[in-house]
Amino acid sequence: ALFEMPVVYSIEGRIKHLDLIRWGAVAVAIAFLVYIIPAHWLIISVLSFFIITVGEVLTMPFSSSYALNRSTNENRGQYMAVYSLAYSIGHIIAPVIGLSIAAQYGYNVLWLTVAGLSMLAFAGLTLMTRPGFDSFLTKSKQ
Repeated sequence: ALFEMPVVYSIEGRIKHLDLIRWGAVAVAIAFLVYIIPAHWLIISVLSFFIITVGEVLTMPFSSSYALNRSTNENRGQYMAVYSLAYSIGHIIAPVIGLSIAAQYGYNVLWLTVAGLSMLAFAGLTLMTRPGFDSFLTKSKQ
C-alpha cells in the first residue's frame, strides 16, 4: 500500500485503464520468466518480486475499476459479483493446477505456462483495445 497508492494516484486518469492492465500482464509474464534464469536464488527472487509487484500495481486496482466502469447503475452489483467470483475461483484453482504442473513437468514448465497465460491475457486485452470491440459485444448480445 505504501508504494501502490501513490503510483495509482499519479497515473489515474493519465493512461487508459486497459493499457495499464495489459502492461501489468506483461510484467507478470516477465516476473515468472525470471525464475528460469540460472543465477543465485536470492537475486532471482528479489528481481521477480519487484517485477511482479509492478505488474500487480498496474493490473489489480485498474481491472476492478475497468469492470465497474463498464457497468450501469442497474447491473453494477452483477458486474462486480462476477468479477469477484472469477477472481476467487482463480485463487482457488491456480495453486492446485500449478502444483500439478510442477510435480509432473517441473518448475520451469510451470513458469513458462504462467508466462504464456499472462501473454495470452495481454493478447486478449489488446483485442479489447481495438476500435469496434464494444459494438462487437453489443451485437453479440442481440
